[in-house]
Amino acid sequence: MFPAYSASTALSPAHYKLLLAIEHSQATDDTLQHELDRIEDSLHSATSPKAIRTALVMALYCRSCALNPVDLTFCLPAAVKLAGGGKHATLEDRRIGYRGCDEVFSVEPHSLKLLLINTIRSDLHSQSEARWAMGLRAATSPRLVTSELVPAISDRVLELFACPSAPIRRLALAALLTLSSFDSSSLLLTTRSLVLEALSPPPVPSLKKQRFPPRRAEADPRVLAALVQASRTASPIFPTAGDAAHLQNLLAVLARVVAGEWRDPKWQYHGVACGWLAAQALDAIQEVLTIEGNDRTFAGQVVSGVLDFAATILDKADLAFGLLLSSVSCFAHLPASAFESLEPAPAAVLARTLGTIKAHLESSNLNLRVLALRCLTKLPLSLWANLWGEEVWARILDFLRSRDPSLRIATLRLLLHADPTLAELHLQRVLSALASHPPPATTDHLLALLLEASAIVDSTATTWAARIRLIVSTASASATSVLSPVVMSTIDRFSNSDPDLQRNFAEKMLGDEEGWGKDLTLALVVAATAGGGSSDATACEEAARVLARWLANADEATPSEFLDSMQEPFGLALLRLLSRLPRSESSSLVLPASSPLAALFERCEADPAGFRAAGLDPRSSTLPGFADALQDHLAREALDDRSASSAFSSPQSPAPKPLRYDAYNVPTSPASPHRKRSAKGKERERERTEREEKEKEKATMGDEKRHDADAPPPADLLIELAPASLDPFHDPT
Repeated sequence: MFPAYSASTALSPAHYKLLLAIEHSQATDDTLQHELDRIEDSLHSATSPKAIRTALVMALYCRSCALNPVDLTFCLPAAVKLAGGGKHATLEDRRIGYRGCDEVFSVEPHSLKLLLINTIRSDLHSQSEARWAMGLRAATSPRLVTSELVPAISDRVLELFACPSAPIRRLALAALLTLSSFDSSSLLLTTRSLVLEALSPPPVPSLKKQRFPPRRAEADPRVLAALVQASRTASPIFPTAGDAAHLQNLLAVLARVVAGEWRDPKWQYHGVACGWLAAQALDAIQEVLTIEGNDRTFAGQVVSGVLDFAATILDKADLAFGLLLSSVSCFAHLPASAFESLEPAPAAVLARTLGTIKAHLESSNLNLRVLALRCLTKLPLSLWANLWGEEVWARILDFLRSRDPSLRIATLRLLLHADPTLAELHLQRVLSALASHPPPATTDHLLALLLEASAIVDSTATTWAARIRLIVSTASASATSVLSPVVMSTIDRFSNSDPDLQRNFAEKMLGDEEGWGKDLTLALVVAATAGGGSSDATACEEAARVLARWLANADEATPSEFLDSMQEPFGLALLRLLSRLPRSESSSLVLPASSPLAALFERCEADPAGFRAAGLDPRSSTLPGFADALQDHLAREALDDRSASSAFSSPQSPAPKPLRYDAYNVPTSPASPHRKRSAKGKERERERTEREEKEKEKATMGDEKRHDADAPPPADLLIELAPASLDPFHDPT
């Protein structure tokens, strides 16, 4: 139930009415656009910061609820003015102004961005930490930063990077990363040197007297985590040279976590101090090791440092799900020789790690089994392939028969890592079972296993196309029941694949008729339907025309039985394509009247808004998800139509009373039979009430005697009677 106005976060009664309309699915894009027009008019006359803030929040809320893009450029002057503050603007008002600028501005140049330079600069040079935070947050947004802003604030941001406050240092670091992307020379080099220096361990203190105090190591783990994140490969300041030194810095961070430097309970997570910092350091170490041509001189140090950390988490099963996998993932990029000459302590930890993984394989917990399989996929085969007997391998192969898809997929990935022929043997075994003409239920299960395994094993277009043809030819006796799930799976995988893989797969399928025979058109449809995952309207329109022509059997080249079995998956694929096309381009495309989706197509034609919304729904990345989204949006639009039509019909029940929370929508009612009390009468009533209270107090204390019951009341306590014409108790006869 939606909360009342007094308990809601609405800024005004108008905002609350809009919230109610959207909550009950009564607000369309036209309603929101009408509200935006009203907001635009109000911004022209708004002078107070509170009015501007309310209008900005409502405009941003309308844009977030709209299905189609909404232009809010009319809010930019007001947002820039509110961010600059004024005599009566509060910090909260200015934050809303900055937020509005960040939401509405684009990365393209704009004249109003120049007005923000002095605003951000004045905030950074103030004496308030709250204003520092506002200015630094604005400097982290690529939509607000310009090439003119960089020289105006870069020196001050570098000063704030040395601020004692940890939150300010983190914001300053984020701002430096954004500013560095606009200045590829001096600031980038300065930021890189500062980050790498802050990550490196402090130098060993000398006994000699030094001119400057020695540099201290970063004490706040949150800032240290931000530094690790800033030095990763995706960052512009990633060290292009000296990877070995950077690797040693990351190992030093991991060593500080192992040493328990942060023992405060607020840094504890499932018994491990700063486990999140260790996870980021491990991921960064793995990225450095994946760089081709990287020096492996420090491979032994990596193994020792990672194993030292692994020793602290082996007994903590709650956290081991993520950290154990992150630890062993670093070993996937190291040569096997790095594990041959280990010290006794690291060797013992490695043996304990392998023992833990083996115990997870034998566990009844499904998550622990998947974790163990993923860990083995990252470890070199020489460490564990010959360590365990045939019983462990038999248990691993038995996971392929599991009902859980995550366990089967993890097992297939491990088999590809160990020996690709094992994964191929699994596929051949399932194909042989499919060729024996099993019952329909078993056929569906085997097809699901084949398609699932093909998505993992067949990583290239050649092997994928060959596998599809092999599956169809193996089950050719029952093609009408087999091809539908194959097509559905292929369409979904095709739509979400890399463009190069799509092109190569289409060429393989269209250039070879083996396995398809007279149904070669099926390959064309599968390839054309890839436009469903594309944002190009031309590609979608071309794919939709090919698909509609095939469904209508215009060439009369497809057997009727096969065509009937493919009407549902291909009809659904055509609807998904049409939902992403403008109405003018899709008006000439129709489904055959014999299609089982013909009635659904008519509903889509009658409700283009719901049809378009289903095509933009995130669930539409797959055909089953698009079917669910289409049903939901069409049902919602039908409900809205019924609600709108009932508003103009005669009411069947008494109209509901107005809600108590809305003080601005008081219903009109007939005039009251009682005369309104004048100001003089109200004053007399107030004096009378005060005198009665004083009399009660005196009677309680026993200070005075009671009044005589028969005595007349004081003259100043008499209430003025209403005229006879307004007296409800007056008898006119």
